[in-house]
Amino acid sequence: MVQLDPLDAALETIYDTAIHPENWAALVSCLDQLPPAGTLRSHKLADAIQADKHIGEAITGIQQDGYGEYNFLAMHFKKALAVAKRIVELEKKNNAVLAVIDQLPIGVCLISPAKKIIDSNKIGLSLLRQFGLVDSQDSGQVTEDFNNRLQPVWMDKASIAECLNDNTNGNNQLIVHAAFNHSSNLLQEPHISLFMTDRRSLPVPVKIFRKQYQMTRLEAELSQLVVQGVSLEQIAAIKNKSKHTIRNYIKKILQKAGCNKQTELVSRVLNQNSVMLEYLSNGDNRVGIDTPFIPEALQTQFHVLADGRNLAYCVYGDNDGEPLFYLHSIFGSRFELAPNALKLAKKYRYKVITFDRPGYGRSDPCHDLSMATIAADIKGLAQRMDIERFTLVGSGVGGLIGLACSSLLFPQVKHCIMVGLGDKLNNDELKRVLPLYRLHMRVARDFPALIQPLMSLVIEGINKNPRKYFNYIGERMTENEKSLLTKTQFQNLFLYALSESSRQGSAAMAKDTRLFMQDWPFSVVDCETPVSLWSGDQDYFIPASSVQRLAVKLKYARHYLVKDAGQLIHYSHWEEILRQARKA
Repeated sequence: MVQLDPLDAALETIYDTAIHPENWAALVSCLDQLPPAGTLRSHKLADAIQADKHIGEAITGIQQDGYGEYNFLAMHFKKALAVAKRIVELEKKNNAVLAVIDQLPIGVCLISPAKKIIDSNKIGLSLLRQFGLVDSQDSGQVTEDFNNRLQPVWMDKASIAECLNDNTNGNNQLIVHAAFNHSSNLLQEPHISLFMTDRRSLPVPVKIFRKQYQMTRLEAELSQLVVQGVSLEQIAAIKNKSKHTIRNYIKKILQKAGCNKQTELVSRVLNQNSVMLEYLSNGDNRVGIDTPFIPEALQTQFHVLADGRNLAYCVYGDNDGEPLFYLHSIFGSRFELAPNALKLAKKYRYKVITFDRPGYGRSDPCHDLSMATIAADIKGLAQRMDIERFTLVGSGVGGLIGLACSSLLFPQVKHCIMVGLGDKLNNDELKRVLPLYRLHMRVARDFPALIQPLMSLVIEGINKNPRKYFNYIGERMTENEKSLLTKTQFQNLFLYALSESSRQGSAAMAKDTRLFMQDWPFSVVDCETPVSLWSGDQDYFIPASSVQRLAVKLKYARHYLVKDAGQLIHYSHWEEILRQARKA
């Protein structure tokens, strides 16, 4: 096998990663191992470099002086990222409809003339199996009997509606609407579209009853059971109450809903457009992500800022407790929290407000974003909630933003806590950083225009193969953190926060990375707010030396160095951070 020289290998890996983003780890390793500039076989690439020089200058802003191997790579890197962006856009367009359909509370399925199930969303396939409509010998086909029921659709090229009984539960029915579709660019052969609903298996969420009819939690739960068709006797057994008590509750429910009979309540709820629209627009409760408490405990709220932007935020913990604003990391969002964060907030009597910064999650972007903008956003949200003074906690770059906001909002901010962030890294410290993050930092510092497409590529790769990312970052973690990485709940929380952070793309994340690596737009020595800095002695992202250096620069600061802890300290030591904050 011919051994590629480092530059050829780098070029091949760059374009391979553009096509297959999940191979980002190989790209990071390849670029990290390149020898110093000037030592590559530049004489063999002189013609190529000269030919591409003007293109490279136009794309990257690199000037003529010093144009060499690495600038040549940077130009090709930009080209490859453009290719990757186009591929990702096409994939997203191709998957967009299916992604939306997968979240609908109805089953959708496409059937070919040969009884084949061409495609189906999760609920659709589940309903077909539940009602015995899938061939027992071939799970990719519908049964002969069900196919015979569809024959009028094929013959008349029309649509029909069927009501089928559940063979295992006679009280349960499946409503099927079947429609003929001609061949199209999507499918080359005619097919039938099935739309299926089983209202018993799709209960209306409790929160809809509470919001629409101002019901108590118990009343809403009873209403949900009534709409599902559960009998009075069954409801009494489920709730461990007498039938007389349940009957009285139902009378109150009917009064609040403005109904005279239970059947009227069922009809009103299932046919009210606003109820169904709210159910469908519940973007926080996504199919395929196991988030056992996020949808219920962390309801997303919106605050309209002075300039008209929407700020998305959540509140949890003790409603009468000490106000604490949490600023998420680059890969985080309003849902970035430790697995036991809700319980700990109540235990230490904190009212935690966590929000998406501009351009993250569901918060509108700000084109003239600055530290002052974010400080004004926090101040506006605090005013809305009648909060006079509060603590700021920031993780990663969120800590840097928290420090800047503490200076701008003093004395309203009485305590700033920075977790996993220190001073700007010097070259020696950069060498100790995990290659993935080192690459991000160097690109943000030396080629700031490239950081956004690079982050887009890496995020796409993480989403395609999350386990590879967890294995990669786990290589240099402590045993405690490796154990944390293997827990399903942590992985779900992390991926959920990441999916929210990149909801609008990677522009906001790129801005934050550039913010950390370039000159900070404020003076740390002027900060009057007391600051606590938390870091782990095994941190592979921000070495403890940089945290200590920042602590020395601040007027009122204390550095908490945690033994055998790393970058996940805001997850693994969250209780210790809250406990110490209470003592401050």
